[in-house]
Amino acid sequence: MSNEGLRNIATLESPIEKAKKELQDHIVTATYQMRFTTAVQKLIDLEKLRLLEAGADLDAFKLEGFMQYHGGDDDALLQLTKGKRLPLISDDHRFSASALRTYNECPMKYKLGYVLKVPTGTPAYFSLGSLMHEVIHQLALKELNGTAITRAMASELLGRLWPSTIFGSKLEDVERKVRAEQMLDTYLEWLEHNDNDVIAAELEFLFPLKGRNVKGYIDRLERTGDGEYVVIDFKTGSSGLSRNAIRDDIQMNTYCLAVLHKFGELPKRASLLYIERNKTVNYIPDAEHVEQQKVRLEGIVGNVLNEEFPATPSFGCKFCGYADLCDYEKRSR
Repeated sequence: MSNEGLRNIATLESPIEKAKKELQDHIVTATYQMRFTTAVQKLIDLEKLRLLEAGADLDAFKLEGFMQYHGGDDDALLQLTKGKRLPLISDDHRFSASALRTYNECPMKYKLGYVLKVPTGTPAYFSLGSLMHEVIHQLALKELNGTAITRAMASELLGRLWPSTIFGSKLEDVERKVRAEQMLDTYLEWLEHNDNDVIAAELEFLFPLKGRNVKGYIDRLERTGDGEYVVIDFKTGSSGLSRNAIRDDIQMNTYCLAVLHKFGELPKRASLLYIERNKTVNYIPDAEHVEQQKVRLEGIVGNVLNEEFPATPSFGCKFCGYADLCDYEKRSR
């Protein structure tokens, strides 16, 4: 798995940070629901929090100054009332494998998350998956520098990156550490039997698709003894793709297109390594099938540019972070 942006091993927020995020969530929700009085009230509270965070006294807040209005674009507003509208998709709107996959899952979810950028209000949590990815990334960097990887070295790195704050109970923390050590053993065993050479860790890529850019990172890129490329994507979850399903997986085909664009040839293999299950699922790409997947992804990009964002009902709706904002989900309750 590759995360676009910073990888947070553990997120621990101060009370004021939590309060700011809660207010931001309220503002976005109220605005989306056309409850503007509530949105403005929460904006005022958020400004007061900003002052407190900056070390100022609440007496420094002046409503008159905060609510100054310097005039908007009335002509643009009038055009909106006549049926003209401002485009949602900016000229610099970029795509990623996870974004394309989200649209394929539910276009409405894509709109809320990647276009309107509505926060889901996800609470602070300890991500074992993110931690393991960072451990593996750091070990790969050592490989690239010619360092032989040992169990002691990997264990020391895991301990150093482990968060000092316990999330949940002490028992849960111990259980996570046991799982992490087991995943580390699986990774090291895989590494011992891997004859390929690592040539990049967290390889950044950028390639055009239907006039827009697709950006992301590949966990690990290797080269075989014959000079062919191999993509490795690490997964820490328990569920996994089948050998048939991986052929049409958006993420893996995006990686194949990225390698093709960067190096002029498709990888020999793109593999998912589930380090908790000790299972590898391989995808052997061929030019014809990857081209078909490229056309499919171009269709998704085209739909986004055309602002086609219908809701796609599924069992997963009840777990969606945007359920409260989705008209379909509200009607189904």
